[in-house]
Amino acid sequence: KEMPVLAIENLPELNHKALYCPWRGQLSIRGQLLVNITLRTPHSSTLPAQLPPTLDINHVMGLSDLKKKLPEAAFGKRNYIESEVCFQGAYFSLYEVEIA
Repeated sequence: KEMPVLAIENLPELNHKALYCPWRGQLSIRGQLLVNITLRTPHSSTLPAQLPPTLDINHVMGLSDLKKKLPEAAFGKRNYIESEVCFQGAYFSLYEVEIA
């Protein structure tokens, strides 16, 4: 199923590529609403799982700690063909996060 194409007039750095929006919803930390977010990608994409309308986070981790837990390849944009990279049998997807 194709995702809806979104206009990106306010994002000139993407050279007028269409953006797909595989998910949008609310982000909360321990039940406290933090922000509304949208995941976007210039590639036709789907999420590997159905996400609920609200993502409630119980544990927050800094980017430096996350980089210690995931392979370095997951953070290198040059490793992504389209929006996905496979490293040691694990697939990683690259999405832009827009805060509303």
